[in-house]
Amino acid sequence: MKKVLVGVVVLLSIAVIQSKAVSVEVLSRFAYGPAYSVEYSDPYLYLSAGNSLIVLDISNPDTPSVVSEVRFEGLQALGYGIKIKGNYLYAALYDYGYGIVDISDPTAPQIVYMEPYPMRMLAADVSGDYMYVAAVDSGLVVIDVSDPLAPNIVRTVPTSAEATKPFVIDTLLFVAAAGGGVDVFSIADPASPQFITNLYSSGGDVFSVFVRDTLAFLAAGRAGILIFNIADLSSPSLIGTYDTRGSAYDVKVIDTLLYYADWSKGVGILNIADPTNPTYITGFDTDGYARWIEIVGDRLYDAEKKGGLKIFDISDPSSFALSGSFFTGNWVWCVASYDREVFVSGWATGLEKYDVSDFSNPQLVQRNEGLLSHSMAMDVEADENYVYVCGGRDGFLIIDKNDLFNIIGASSISSAYAVELKDTLAFVALSTSGVAILNLADPTTPQIVTQFNTNQFAYELQLVDTLLYVADKRAGLSIYNVADPTNPVLVSNVALSDSDNVYDILVNDTIGYAADYNRGTPIINLADPTAPFVITTIPAIYKVRDVDLIGNYLFVSEEDSGVYVYDVSDPASPVYATKILTADVVWKIRRMEDTLLIFAARGSGVYIVHPILFNINENDGNRHAEGIMIVPSMVNDGRVIVKLYTPEPTNVELSLYNEAGRLLKRWHSNGMIASGEHSIEFDLSNTAHNGVYLLRGRVGNRDVSHKILILR
Repeated sequence: MKKVLVGVVVLLSIAVIQSKAVSVEVLSRFAYGPAYSVEYSDPYLYLSAGNSLIVLDISNPDTPSVVSEVRFEGLQALGYGIKIKGNYLYAALYDYGYGIVDISDPTAPQIVYMEPYPMRMLAADVSGDYMYVAAVDSGLVVIDVSDPLAPNIVRTVPTSAEATKPFVIDTLLFVAAAGGGVDVFSIADPASPQFITNLYSSGGDVFSVFVRDTLAFLAAGRAGILIFNIADLSSPSLIGTYDTRGSAYDVKVIDTLLYYADWSKGVGILNIADPTNPTYITGFDTDGYARWIEIVGDRLYDAEKKGGLKIFDISDPSSFALSGSFFTGNWVWCVASYDREVFVSGWATGLEKYDVSDFSNPQLVQRNEGLLSHSMAMDVEADENYVYVCGGRDGFLIIDKNDLFNIIGASSISSAYAVELKDTLAFVALSTSGVAILNLADPTTPQIVTQFNTNQFAYELQLVDTLLYVADKRAGLSIYNVADPTNPVLVSNVALSDSDNVYDILVNDTIGYAADYNRGTPIINLADPTAPFVITTIPAIYKVRDVDLIGNYLFVSEEDSGVYVYDVSDPASPVYATKILTADVVWKIRRMEDTLLIFAARGSGVYIVHPILFNINENDGNRHAEGIMIVPSMVNDGRVIVKLYTPEPTNVELSLYNEAGRLLKRWHSNGMIASGEHSIEFDLSNTAHNGVYLLRGRVGNRDVSHKILILR
């Protein structure tokens, strides 16, 4: 299949040709995202949330304070497990691979190693010089970490099913597996685990295992807690069970008490003085998707997907009580701002308000977690007095900006998905039934002016003067004249996609930009609203979610975790400028104060970024500057053509890397090359996937670096 390179035609040298570039400064990032796992190393608690590792001071156990944090930029999450040994923390990095963090100074943790791996890595344990990682589809990965700065994968060992979490005790390794029970291995030779037996051989889900003496305790999903006698590993036997009433996800045992996390029912305590008959003592329904617990003294710390860290006083097991929390945020779908206040909502989030008057230190002002009862918020907008929330099945809500618990007014319109405000009118996209126009003259009782069908799936809209532009999942872009709001008139429609997935529309003067999920970013001529037409389409690299514009630069969010930036000064010939890495998918891009952008980045919180535009001045007369040119028209069928100009004989070395930093191709002149122009070809037809690649090298005594975007 033909590949096309969309890139800036840039000569990396003293200015030779005119080009524009954009760099991005991240001014602020807050709301870490869902909490995944927690680990204690005296005297600090280490929490993974979103793609951040947060070090917490728990000298006051109920009110943890942040000591430091380190972000794994570009990653979605830190998997579901971190493990500490000595001065190092070992992390499974989910979709990326694994990483190692130096925590010898907890106030300034440093990532010392990251290695990509083709399968998802969920959790890890460490024993001696070896790290054991549960990897989906690969089973157990054994890594030599005798030198934490230079670890080495020595072996992969198949498991009965998808490995979820390892547990090491002495010379035994227990590996929980989703759909495969628990595999037991001997690690008498730690580099070469040998299979001994399987617990729960019926093949049920097991998400965590804890072993003490001759007993193994399994958090076995819907089967609850299972207790096995493993005194004789040749014949392990199930001796006790307890139904946690949901899906048991983690388990810890201290003395005669068993503590568990249940994904749907919260946390609980069992008396296991008689392991054949575990009995319920007490529990707490956290409603937050409990997934990982840690016991420190008389406190239980529960890492939850919804909301962060919950803290329980377990000094008296019979009166189990919530005693504190540390909020990390949830999945963020949408964001809005007014002045220096930012409003955030999304899945299981309700509505949050942040003060960002100091970008370096955003402050959570208020949170109404229970705002929506049926669904997630899909869009928010704000003005001087109110916050407007499109709450899906919860309808359209108007909320006092200064008190998020004070719902001023509401409309029960179904499937509210996006809103555009003008004067006393609200134009609301309804994901299942078109568009509703509301009169907000009295915000306590919003009135429906009219409601009209746009082929049912309206996802986003923009009002320009009297024209309403509607991104409709099925109909593409529809334009309505709403000069009379009681009688909208269809002006025109332009089909944008064969795949029924148009999520956003942005109109700037006579040009429109759409987010077509599968196809890319169509650029539309709107000079004549009665006859719009597509000028060109920026192909999707992965899947397109949202678009926004500052100056001549278009920002396009893609589902590979990032925002791609294009120079659209000539809309017919968009030019790739750069990519902004985010830890997760950016669902919404919103403008703030004209020159800033806010990203709602799903599982990794909110970013406030400042795009900085700059020029490389033209100097056509300077033809003697050495440099490298990437020529888009020269790329075909996976070939990257590098044009090289050297004013005198020189040594040249060039290397091409993928985004993970893995070397793909290298070219060396093997001595001096003659002065003049040269063409160097990198053939990636069998190796390249869609994404950003980095060309690095040395021309003479200069280091050069350039990003390349490859699309299929």
